[in-house]
Amino acid sequence: MRRMVKNFTLYLLQVGIQRKKYPFYELFLWRNIVILYSSVKRLTKTENGKVVIPEDVFKFLITAYLKTVPFDEAAYLRANPDVDAAIHRGELKSGHDHFIQVGFFEGRDTDGKEFDEKWYLKNNPDVAASVLRGEWTNGKMHWLNVGRAELRAPSKALEPVYDTWRGFCAA
Repeated sequence: MRRMVKNFTLYLLQVGIQRKKYPFYELFLWRNIVILYSSVKRLTKTENGKVVIPEDVFKFLITAYLKTVPFDEAAYLRANPDVDAAIHRGELKSGHDHFIQVGFFEGRDTDGKEFDEKWYLKNNPDVAASVLRGEWTNGKMHWLNVGRAELRAPSKALEPVYDTWRGFCAA
């Protein structure tokens, strides 16, 4: 069970390392992850084969990870015009800060590139049929409102990540 958390943490780390191919950065992350894992281990408990951590610790882990992921500020603001407007009004510091603190947890789109309409409809024929019937305007609206919660992959590139998440949820 602790292994599941460790594997998940290492999986997050591997995703981060794949995105940033700097040897020093990799070494820095490995050192931090060892410290982080030993700290988290003290805060966890096992219930019926599942590792349980307090929600605030989970949110901290996610936000700490999000800070390491490359982020395109301009693309995020294009995809989220309300955030852009709030920054211009002085209500928010930046799009990146919004995404880390709020946007990720709201399921905000970072840049629109993570979703592939053709791929999604081809791999989700039930959604394609519902779009044809007019129940959804397009596949992306389905994914944003329902598909994401059902852990349907939004693109071929992200399919391995969603497969991993489905595996975690089934365990």
